[in-house]
Amino acid sequence: MSSNFTPYWVKANSQTPAAPDALVVYIVAKLGLNGTGQHYPLAVVKREGGLVDLDAVQGRDVLSAILGAVTVFSDPSNHIGIQSELSLAAQFYQDPRNGLHRTELSNTPTWMRQSISPQWECGVREFPFISTCLVLGVAFDRERGVGLSVLPAPLGTMFSNTNMEYAMAVVDITELNAIRYGIIAFRSTVMIHVSERPREVDEYNDWGDSDPSGPRELRLEENRTREPLSAAGYLTKFEYEACDDLVKKLDEVELIDPTVLDLIWPLTTAVLPALSLFPAEKDAELTALIDALLESQNLDIISETLLTQLTGTAHTKFILRQHLQKRSQDIGHLPKTGQLLGLAFTNELHLDLVSFNKLSSLSVIAALETTPAPPVSLSLNVDTLHDSSTTIIDALLTRPTLKSLYLLQSPTRTSDTPNRTFLSALATHPGKPLAHFKKLHISGLYSSPFIGEPFLPVVSRPWLHSPYPLQYLFLRQRTQHHPRQPPISQVHFLNPLLLTPEKFAAGLLMYLRSLLTSTDIQHHSRTSLWGFACCPPTLTVDQKTRVEVDPLPFYTPDPPKVRELPEESWNVIVERGIHVDVGNKGPEGEGMSWMPDLKAAWVRYALVRVVKPGGVKLDQDWEIKERDVEIVDLEGFLYRVDLGFSKADGDTVWRRMTEFEREMEEWPGQGGLGKGMPKVGVIGEKEARGLLADCLTDARST
Repeated sequence: MSSNFTPYWVKANSQTPAAPDALVVYIVAKLGLNGTGQHYPLAVVKREGGLVDLDAVQGRDVLSAILGAVTVFSDPSNHIGIQSELSLAAQFYQDPRNGLHRTELSNTPTWMRQSISPQWECGVREFPFISTCLVLGVAFDRERGVGLSVLPAPLGTMFSNTNMEYAMAVVDITELNAIRYGIIAFRSTVMIHVSERPREVDEYNDWGDSDPSGPRELRLEENRTREPLSAAGYLTKFEYEACDDLVKKLDEVELIDPTVLDLIWPLTTAVLPALSLFPAEKDAELTALIDALLESQNLDIISETLLTQLTGTAHTKFILRQHLQKRSQDIGHLPKTGQLLGLAFTNELHLDLVSFNKLSSLSVIAALETTPAPPVSLSLNVDTLHDSSTTIIDALLTRPTLKSLYLLQSPTRTSDTPNRTFLSALATHPGKPLAHFKKLHISGLYSSPFIGEPFLPVVSRPWLHSPYPLQYLFLRQRTQHHPRQPPISQVHFLNPLLLTPEKFAAGLLMYLRSLLTSTDIQHHSRTSLWGFACCPPTLTVDQKTRVEVDPLPFYTPDPPKVRELPEESWNVIVERGIHVDVGNKGPEGEGMSWMPDLKAAWVRYALVRVVKPGGVKLDQDWEIKERDVEIVDLEGFLYRVDLGFSKADGDTVWRRMTEFEREMEEWPGQGGLGKGMPKVGVIGEKEARGLLADCLTDARST
């Protein structure tokens, strides 16, 4: 009599355990004071490969994304913009009306997600600068100068322990000088249900390399811990190839604590809880003291005793700021606000006023005049200003030390119009503030690519030419040995990027790098100009470690129609030559979808200044005469537009260009171009005029 048989599950021998093939990355920060509070999400993106590149995002790709994010958020040039949005985030999460409703990550297999073709445009981003930093950190390959596929996701995107398609990376930016990270990823295994006894006992005991028949099911590992993995731990767990260079750099970054995951990988709640920054009872005495001082008519200075009470700890300073924010409309109108603001911003060269509502020009002047050291930068929320843009600008121009201006908007905004209005006022103000401010941060420019609407229309703006002289970038591409492919022209409108000459120079090298290293023959995609948004602030700083984030260029598949080249504007022409392998005709039946293999590429460029009175107009035949334009290389451009550009700076530019040319000559994976033909060069004056005419003719006909 045979014994009873109990059905069971067994691992499939023919399939190895699988790792997640997509990645979701969260930026979080603790918004409470001195260790209190929780870590709230500030930006979320997903990397899923893409419709063209179907490779899974695993191993080295995951570590590169994390290191890229850490690098961008660690760069000091981005810290004021980040801190300003962190101030907005603290206000945003205090309001229970802003509770973010949860949406779970998809468990749909990668190939099915890619067939759906999700849209990039995802509506208003609550914190557009932090979102831009995350996109560029995760999905911009600075070594090649090219962007990778990435999708922004809502702040309420929720990770769960049942998700087998995504790994999760979390970057904690609570302390920008001590950023932390962690990885969560679960192994999945194909299991087979054996429902009846096999005929052969030996087969039953040992299947060998074959699998039994029966229903199959993909199951996650049992031990799905909330303990974050390090870079080395992640590689070890999934037996990926070693990435010693990335692991060494990430070993210098501390891991997050598991409690950081509480709101993005929740155990119970369906809605994010409102943020409570401090208990009101504990601070009632202090806030009463502040109110009494604000209402006092005694113009004597604050006594030493009160001064000690208000500056004793970081907590009291925090409470002072919080209470002054609640009484923002009184700043500048009550006698003691100046002194109290001075205490609230002691020894700070940046004045962060984004959380202050209904600020008048008097309020701004009071804030600028009362800090112990003259502030050099200022953040404002243009949605909550009491006075007009022009009146506020008048107040700003009273402080000659103020060189950087950050104009933010509320996370709950429905439009970026207030930012546009303020920029227009800056541009037309008789005091020429655009020339005065060395750094101008406008959150609407960062928001525009996510909304899917251009911040500025493609029209001439003479008032932008002085501080931001770049108007258009024209790309002319030639495919060698491919008679079916005529020259292709592309045009990009650079003026809305508000590129200073120094930043343009650094971005141009990154753009030329992308043309030489990319295998994309068309080179026209959402990411083709990302090099201008993710490059060093100048050519004189470390090119490998510095990353100053600027707005992502607004992308449209339809090129802008060029109506004119304004007088005194600068435009850049780039020619890209491509050598292809026409012997490779692709598989049978591919027809016109086949694209030849790129074997080598070269680029040349020139900068063109329009000197013709009235500019070059659309109703002309685009014949560019020698007297109409001035054509120079990058060094010549910087000498002409930057009065402070010195011979030493010129030597640095020459050295950077030489290093870049040498690096591109040795770039792996491409053949040489023949003796005497460099991969990077400058277009001659006569040829540049002809290329510009060709590009303008094409732009007019589109």
